[in-house]
Amino acid sequence: MLKLVPMFLKLADGEIFDYDLEFLQELTALIDTNLGQLEARASSLPNPDAFGIYDSAEYIVGVGFVACQGYLTATYGPLQIRKDEALKMGPCHPGGQTVAAVINHAANFWKHHEEWALNPNSAAERRTLAALATVAEIDDTDNPLLSTLVSLVTPLPRRFQALLPQLEAWRNALAA
Repeated sequence: MLKLVPMFLKLADGEIFDYDLEFLQELTALIDTNLGQLEARASSLPNPDAFGIYDSAEYIVGVGFVACQGYLTATYGPLQIRKDEALKMGPCHPGGQTVAAVINHAANFWKHHEEWALNPNSAAERRTLAALATVAEIDDTDNPLLSTLVSLVTPLPRRFQALLPQLEAWRNALAA
């Protein structure tokens, strides 16, 4: 039988070694580099939207949210904390949702929004869009995930590295 083991160690002095967070830091550094390159390219073009720069950035941000969702799962699963309970913990966005819940919804949006046309206005679609709407103006943009990232990390630059301290705070709430 497979035994799930948390991928972080909490030492007696309170210090935490978190292997999954280290993996996420490496991955988000790559994602953030790509976002920086897209921003630089956008600033050099007269109409970046016409060249697909914002669509590319939206796609990369979606990948970033899915990577963060993977970290959430890798953390609460081995601790045997139910997902719905785990997503209620940790820092909250001023819109009322926890950061963990917003990340989960953003990742689900990226993974599933294309299939919503097959079953319009499903419960999952409504739930996801309602959650994202608490943190960003998603109805007025073609880039709801970029808007969500900006809302989660403002006033810091729109990078996933700026989201990592909030994920650490979430993990610490679970480990307490």
